[in-house]
Amino acid sequence: MPQVRRSREFFMYAVLRDAAHEKLELLEKSDCHKPYAYMEAMLLSALAIEGFLNHIGIRLVRCWKEIERSLGPQQKLQLILEQINHSPSFGERPYQTLHEMFKVRQILVHGKTHSIRGDVSELQWQHGEFPPEPKFDIETMINDVSARRFVEDMDLMIKDLWDHAGIEEQSFAPGIQGRFEWSTNVELKTMMELDGKS
Repeated sequence: MPQVRRSREFFMYAVLRDAAHEKLELLEKSDCHKPYAYMEAMLLSALAIEGFLNHIGIRLVRCWKEIERSLGPQQKLQLILEQINHSPSFGERPYQTLHEMFKVRQILVHGKTHSIRGDVSELQWQHGEFPPEPKFDIETMINDVSARRFVEDMDLMIKDLWDHAGIEEQSFAPGIQGRFEWSTNVELKTMMELDGKS
């Protein structure tokens, strides 16, 4: 009896990358200042990079499945860079952004309650007004400029790593891909009999 088989592949890094782009595009179409939306675009970019490291790591490192859970994002990147013999500059974009990306990821993914105190001199505020509040690191990091930089540098790093890895696939493939296969167990004799009846 003829059978049709459909299969799908889910590329997590590509889905996260698309989501980061979509979030940034929505922000740029809006006139509103939305810190939480910037935060989403930045976190999605960081997660896309880590997802991409897992995507190519398994193709480059034989024991990737056994070791990847014990490695942090920076360690994964260093291992992959060694495998592909690539030494990008971490003092300029896009790789300069990587440290900040992973810092944002660390703060948000491993969310903890924090308190902060700040001393303000009399020169920094006028009497009769409340002194300015101290800011947490995450508050100063999240803004429209950083969100745009995260998304842009995410793309540049993915392309750079892909080009140096020499993997014959499309780096910016759709996040979900489907396949359609046709197989049959019908014997030639049966097919001929069917043809004779028609």
